[in-house]
Amino acid sequence: MKYLKVYIAQNKKESSLFFKIYSAFFPNSCNKLIDLSDVWVLEFNDEGIINREVGLSSEMKPLIAMPNSKCYGFLSDTQMTYKDFFDKKFNSEKITPEVFKNYWDNMQGSSR
Repeated sequence: MKYLKVYIAQNKKESSLFFKIYSAFFPNSCNKLIDLSDVWVLEFNDEGIINREVGLSSEMKPLIAMPNSKCYGFLSDTQMTYKDFFDKKFNSEKITPEVFKNYWDNMQGSSR
């Protein structure tokens, strides 16, 4: 398993064309929490595919963990691989499994 923290420049996603299209095709209660997430911590399987993800606020507070019973995922829906986050020059950093697990476990019983 590999783990990353990815910083996504928002500038209010709800005003972006991508988010408008995404919300139109995937309307659900998760969209608002996805919209509020400025940072994502990602867990990748051995093939480099996103396994689980946690959306964080700009204050690094966990907002949503996916997949869950209501949402499949956000970045995991893109089919991007671990390698893509470096090739496409995303603002990202490697994290430890413990860091990911801490965020994931903090979502127990909430929006997850």
